[in-house]
Amino acid sequence: MPSTLIRGLKRWHWGGLLTLITLVASYVLALAILLVLWRKGIDLMALIIVIASSTTSFGY
Repeated sequence: MPSTLIRGLKRWHWGGLLTLITLVASYVLALAILLVLWRKGIDLMALIIVIASSTTSFGY
């Protein structure tokens, strides 16, 4: 592992890493829920609304 990568991780620290992990986990969870709902036959409009609301809740 290159030393620059280790230095970057140390500078970034655990706070940033935990935030990233939480964000990724939230997206994975949201996608899993959407997939389950879609498999159950929810209509496309509801799916779009759920996607829009989940992305805005992350502040994008």
